[in-house]
Amino acid sequence: MRIGYFKSVGGVSGDMILGSIIDSGILINEIINGLNLLNIGGYEVSSHISTRGGITGTRFEVKYKSSDVNRNFKDFIDIVNASSLPDKIKKDSCKVFYKLSEAEKIAHKSESAHVELHELGEVDTLVDIVGSVFGMHLLKIDSIYLSPLPTGNGVINTKHGLITVPSPATAALISLSQIPVIQSTAEFNNTGEMITPTGVAILTTLGSFKEPKMYIDKVSYGLGRRKSEHYPNVLSLWVGNEIENEGSSELILLETNIDDTDGQILGYVHEGLLNMGAKDVWFSPIYMKKNRPGVILSAIVSVSIESKAVDFILDQTSTLGIRASNIARYEAERHIRTISTVYGQVNVKLKLKNNKIINISPEYEDCKKIAIEHDLPLQYIMDKVSRQAETDLL
Repeated sequence: MRIGYFKSVGGVSGDMILGSIIDSGILINEIINGLNLLNIGGYEVSSHISTRGGITGTRFEVKYKSSDVNRNFKDFIDIVNASSLPDKIKKDSCKVFYKLSEAEKIAHKSESAHVELHELGEVDTLVDIVGSVFGMHLLKIDSIYLSPLPTGNGVINTKHGLITVPSPATAALISLSQIPVIQSTAEFNNTGEMITPTGVAILTTLGSFKEPKMYIDKVSYGLGRRKSEHYPNVLSLWVGNEIENEGSSELILLETNIDDTDGQILGYVHEGLLNMGAKDVWFSPIYMKKNRPGVILSAIVSVSIESKAVDFILDQTSTLGIRASNIARYEAERHIRTISTVYGQVNVKLKLKNNKIINISPEYEDCKKIAIEHDLPLQYIMDKVSRQAETDLL
């Protein structure tokens, strides 16, 4: 699993997220190309290397002319949906806007879908959200993890007037997403805003609060606007591969007998369970009452997604009950490495035991794409990639 871990040192904002993505190696022109698919104007983006404290990183900035008529979240969602962005980018961006909308309703104690926005109604909100989602897509990250967030303290001046830190919208997001936070110490009085609604909404929509075990390929830094004497105003992004340790792993086996659900639905359930993180999913043929043919649906899941998987199976199939039992699974350590071949970059899966590589397996989708592009047998490509990987890695 290719993962990203956002470690909030001096807080988080949309521009800090984009700064950390660009600092990790994504070109700003690639971000601009994605933003251009929104088909809107009135803004310019730039990035440059700078420092906060003793840390060097990337500062991302959006320059725009303030509009007399601010957009609302529906306007932003309409712009995204009318764009030619990939469907996954549209979907994730809209999820962020929906979450921000719910937080604003709570902050304003209003049920209206058209809450009056001030700072969040400008075009930089759209740029930060869509740019961040698009940037993470370019990084090809499978999962995003987050550190606890510092709340900050003091007050800030906004178009609403003076408000406390964190802002009411940010406080609502903290409550909605059950965010683990770190209270600022008395030593850092009046820090100002350390976590913004946009930044918090992006990360909590796309990631989960967990410190993963990982092999780190690179660490990058996105810089905030302010320079503080008390802490480096940076957001760090660690990118690498998740480690699954060799040894016994506590898992849940979910099973249910089904005899009256369409095969196409079962295929959809199989795919859905794997997409949400199930370790394995399979069907076994059985005979049920009155000799009706049926299947046993079996899924191995982690405890963290057990309830989600159960709800999904109950919602999508005709079953009335699901059996659950604790199981232990012994797992070899594994991770993914990217190698260079005559056909370009290809991912290979490595299986390790006692820190030694004992098996190398080319990534099927990568090899399939190469085989189609070059009109070559798939087995030939897989064998060639395997030999190259053995030469490079063994």
